[in-house]
Amino acid sequence: MRRLPLLFIFFLLMFPISVASLRAESLPPLILSTADTPPFSKTNDTGYYDLIIREAFTRIGRRVTILHLPSDRSLAEAASGNIDGEYARTDGMEKFHPHLILVPEKLSDFNFSAFTCDSSISIASWDDLAAYHVIFINGWKIFEEHVTDAKSIVTTSNETSLFSMLVAGRADIILYNDKRGEYYLRTHDIKGVRILSPPLAQREMYLYLHDRHASLVEPLAEALAAIKEEGLAEHYVHAAVESQNE
Repeated sequence: MRRLPLLFIFFLLMFPISVASLRAESLPPLILSTADTPPFSKTNDTGYYDLIIREAFTRIGRRVTILHLPSDRSLAEAASGNIDGEYARTDGMEKFHPHLILVPEKLSDFNFSAFTCDSSISIASWDDLAAYHVIFINGWKIFEEHVTDAKSIVTTSNETSLFSMLVAGRADIILYNDKRGEYYLRTHDIKGVRILSPPLAQREMYLYLHDRHASLVEPLAEALAAIKEEGLAEHYVHAAVESQNE
């Protein structure tokens, strides 16, 4: 049997990728919006979600343009069909926005975690917060629902004041997302704060598309799964967390 030239084999392997790239260039980009913040999404589109979503769309032969909008507007623009999709949200959004379709491969697990400067503190459940002074950002519904019994409960408006109050000793514990908190501590060179494990809660986060793009849902789910299987998703996580570019 004649052996195929290596160059020819390489061409065959690269052909599907080349076709997808050419197709992507020939079609108008899909417009997606997000309200996420670093390290999940960044204004220069190098956040974890930005990277994994761009790669998934490239693999199915489409380009994307990412808009960074306030949370309510971001969701409303996608639900109304003014744009093509939105990320990242928990499942069940389609119950309230029937024109949105969930892409059934999660982007990440979003951890709701506790941070402290006190090395003696250890918690494993919401009930364990009862012994401490706790602060979290207002509007985080999961904290508002579960943190009802503590020495004191204070809310603040943003992550800057959240971590400032912890470092100043005005709280024993603050509540936030682990990756966002880790990124904030790194980019602001804050020492002596640790993330408590396990997280108090975890939610799966997803990409949603407007239903006019229903045909893209399954291919995108397959592309996202493949990216994770290859280890590329984990690479994106580290790149987004370690980079201080926003």
